[in-house]
Amino acid sequence: MAAAFLLLTGPEVPGRASAALFWSLAALGLLAFWAALIAFVNSLRITAESAALALVGLWAAVTLILPAALSALVQVAYPPPSRFEQIAAGRAIEISSTREYENDHPELAGDGFDARLASIRKSWSIAKQVDAATREQDLAFDRQLAAQQHFAVGLSWLSPAMIAAQAMERAAGTDAASAAAFRAEANSFLESFRAFGGGFVERGEIMTPGDFGEIPAFTMTPRNPGAGLAITALFALAILFAGLAARRYRKIELS
Repeated sequence: MAAAFLLLTGPEVPGRASAALFWSLAALGLLAFWAALIAFVNSLRITAESAALALVGLWAAVTLILPAALSALVQVAYPPPSRFEQIAAGRAIEISSTREYENDHPELAGDGFDARLASIRKSWSIAKQVDAATREQDLAFDRQLAAQQHFAVGLSWLSPAMIAAQAMERAAGTDAASAAAFRAEANSFLESFRAFGGGFVERGEIMTPGDFGEIPAFTMTPRNPGAGLAITALFALAILFAGLAARRYRKIELS
């Protein structure tokens, strides 16, 4: 019902129908797993109170304890580089490149075109030096995030709740892999945009209305939800526990 409501009322976004389908299947797979697990636990030779306690314990372990523990394990195994070190390195390069106050206050450099151009060129040169100095740290950060994501995806198979969460996030495009792809595309666009504007600075030209059509535009590549394996795993677990429950229920003899 929630997916249908969003499809009817939400904005027109490419791929939203397939994303809603994958999201709904993941939700149904998780519901089927819990229904089958409840049936299996209640088929055991235990009291209703014991079954309820066991189910609460299983729910807490699968939904609360395992995800938190695995998330902490991922952070310990693949700690990302410090962003503060990156900022400090960039600032050190900026300070070493110039000692003049006008870098933070370019309006004080002068009112003439040549003076303003010289100030902008200096700022552009410093920006390129900062980018060059912090590029390796940026790449290291991205590599560590990719390693975290790979490790987290592998660990998610230990918890059906995490399997469903991963599938839903991939369907919605809010998973870590989609975020990394978006950052890469955004960084690529930013580089092309800055190179376009920097060209005018280096040539000493003024942008005219005719140049506006040449400004790079940001386009994002649509991503495939790719949640089929996770959804299959959820329904496989549901079928497994449902089969075990049905097998035990068939052995019950009513007197």
